[in-house]
Parts: sequence; structure tokens; C-alpha cells
Amino acid sequence: MKTTLMILTVAFCNVLSQLVLKKGVISLGIDRVDLSYLPRVFTSPYVLAALTIQVFSYIVWLFVLAKANLGYAAGLSGALFYIILAMLGWMLFNERLTPLQWIGLALISSGVFCLVTRTI
Repeated sequence: MKTTLMILTVAFCNVLSQLVLKKGVISLGIDRVDLSYLPRVFTSPYVLAALTIQVFSYIVWLFVLAKANLGYAAGLSGALFYIILAMLGWMLFNERLTPLQWIGLALISSGVFCLVTRTI
């Protein structure tokens, strides 16, 4: 598998795991930090699914690190993660970002893109 495709896989797995985890927290009705929720959290199918996705992502990430420059891999994965997560959070959970937050997200992602681009 090509390195860039593996980086994309990691980014999408990380986004998916966060979305599944969010769904799990919503389904459990967790609205505050309270240790009494832990037994329910760790037996939630959503939380277990998110954990499984993260383990898969971690394994793929090990192969990425064996082949790619860390700055390139982490930068590209991170930029994609934030953009995709913000868009899907908006689409699936009706989470809103202000125009200024969208601009900030675009600027950060553009900066990361400049850092990971090999040629100018």
C-alpha cells in the first residue's frame, strides 16, 4: 500500500473513531465528568467499536512511520483529520463553527499543506 494512501487511511480511521465515540457518549447520556459512568462507557458497543478502529489505525500508522518522514505524515494526517472531522461534526451532529473558526481551520490546514508539500 502506498504511503499516502496509508496516511489517508489513518486520518479517516481517526475521524471515524471520533464520530463513533461521540455517538456512544450521546447514547449513554453522558453530560458531565463522573467516574460512575466508566463501567457503562467500557461496555458500550460504540466505545468498543471506536477502540477497535483506533487499534487498526495505530497498526497502519506503524507502517507509515516505517516509510515516511514524521513531519510529513503527521502533518498531512492532522490537517485531513481536522477538516473532515469539522465537516462531519456539522453534518451528523449539527455542530456549528463560526465563520472565524472555519477561516482558522482553513488557514491552519493551508499552513500544514505548505509544510508537507515536497516542492513549491
